[in-house]
Parts: sequence; structure tokens; C-alpha cells
Amino acid sequence: MILADKIIDLRKKNGWSQEELAEKLEVSRQSVSKWESAQSTPDMKRILMMSELFGVSTDYLLKDNMEAPSGEEDAAVGGTDDTLPEKRVSMQDANGFIDYRNSKSNRVSIGVLLCILSPVPLIFLAEAGVSARLGLLAFFIMVAAAVILFVLDGLADGPFMGYVTSSLDTEYDVTGLVKERREKYRRTHTYLLVGGIALCVGAVIPMILFSTPLEDGVGFSLKNTFPLAAVLILVGIGVFCIVKTNIIWGSYSILLEEGEFSKEAKAEAHNNRFISSIYWTVATVIYLLWSFVTFAWGTTWIVWPIAGVAYGILEAVLRVIHKRG
Repeated sequence: MILADKIIDLRKKNGWSQEELAEKLEVSRQSVSKWESAQSTPDMKRILMMSELFGVSTDYLLKDNMEAPSGEEDAAVGGTDDTLPEKRVSMQDANGFIDYRNSKSNRVSIGVLLCILSPVPLIFLAEAGVSARLGLLAFFIMVAAAVILFVLDGLADGPFMGYVTSSLDTEYDVTGLVKERREKYRRTHTYLLVGGIALCVGAVIPMILFSTPLEDGVGFSLKNTFPLAAVLILVGIGVFCIVKTNIIWGSYSILLEEGEFSKEAKAEAHNNRFISSIYWTVATVIYLLWSFVTFAWGTTWIVWPIAGVAYGILEAVLRVIHKRG
């Protein structure tokens, strides 16, 4: 709730009209009307006067993330704020964080794309009868480039370290700014997300179109490995779109402390961080071992959606255990 909404709410709770509130604050009715429509903001003198007049703190009036002056929200959160570090977020910090996440989305999504596409040169060169060494060289160069992007992304976290794990104390009107920017991005997010999912699902089409039944009628074989490369390309582009837009969309959820980034979720994530790190390390080892042993790159990528679904189930189980405990 932003300041404009709080003024309306408190004025109505006291049964005052805009004229009556204006008189008590020694301003014109038009000034109160502009405050309540968020066309302008009251100066600090009027903020202090409203604090005394309504019987609320100035923090409640100025901080967008404070919704209940009686402290009811703290009770609803279950005291998780006390277990989390707190970070102060100004308007400049919020804009900088959103811009940083936009850059992060490029680094991470390109890195993931390179990892998925890394076997493609090997497939094409092998099909063309060229030495496998060139394919392997291209493979390792692409993987190395992806690792460099991931490392650079980790180094760029500095100024915003802890935003995901801390309780955010946002300054006045930060929430309004973030919600406005999120609404502007909503349509793009929908297009990228739906398009990415469609590409991942449709990636099996080349395999279906260019495969032939085996002589015994059980299973199928490919005339060449080009359809496999097409599958990896479609999956890579689809995952690129999904990863990129989810990172950008997540920046708004982080600043608004919504969904998986709410204070309750952060407290649970804080408790489950060790389990999470082990889980994804094991998933990565399984993917790499399976891929390098079988070279079935068109199949092994299925590890990641399965791991994602399984992790969601694991989180739900851990949440139930945490609540019971």
C-alpha cells in the first residue's frame, strides 16, 4: 500500500471528508486530492502532522511495505523477520537492481544456451566426416565461454548481495515504482515464457519427422544426426527465453517480496540452503556423467525438467516438515 492509499484509508476510518482533513492539515482540498491520487506527495511537515492526527508512525506512512500499524503483519509472518538480515532499499537501489537483473538475464541465459548448443558443432562435423577433434575443440570452447559468463555473473552480484536472502526495508514509493515497471514488462514476459515452453515442447518434431521405424518394428532410427542438432537448437532457444524472462520477472518479485521471495519463503530457503546446494550438485553430476558416457545429448537434457519438478516436491515436503517442527 502506497502513501496515497494510506491517506485515503486513514481519512475514511476517521470519517473525514477531504475538506475536513485539509482544514486540519492547513492545506487546500485540492492538495489532499492530489495526495490521494498520487499526483503529488506531502512535505515532511504534513507527514508529521498526519502521523499525530491519525495516531500512526511516520514509518507506516512512508514505507510502502508496512501495511498494518498495529503490527498484525509481523504476527502473520510468524516472526521470520527476526531471523533474517535486513537491507535498506532506496529508489536508486531499486532501479539499479532491476537494471542489474536485466544484465544478469543476458549472461545466464547465454551461458545456458552455450551449454545446450555445445554438442551441435560435434554433431555437424561428425556427420560431415570431419575429424572429431575439431568438434570436441568447439565443444570445450563453448562450455568454457559459458563458465566464464557464469563466473562473471557471480562477481557482478556485489552491490546487491543478499537481496534474495534478506528482509528488504524499502523507502517511500519504491513499491509503486516496481509495480509500474512490472506491469510494463508483463506482456513481454508472457510472450517469452509461452514461446520458450512451446519451443521446448515442439523440439521433438524434427525427431518425429526424420525418423524411420526399425526393421523389427520396435523403435525408430534416424537417417542422420541433423534432427538431433535441430532438437538441441530448439531446446536451447526455448530455455534461453524461459531463463531470461524469469530472471527479469524475478527481480520484481524480489523487491516486492512476493511468492517464492516472501519473508516466509526466505526464512524457509535460509533453512534449506544446504540441502538445495547438495541437490543441484548431484543433479549436475548425473547430467554430466550420463551425457559423457552415452553422448546422448538429445536425451540427457531431460534431467533438468525432471530435477526441477522433483525439487518442487522436495521443497513442499521440507515446508511441511518445517511447519510441523
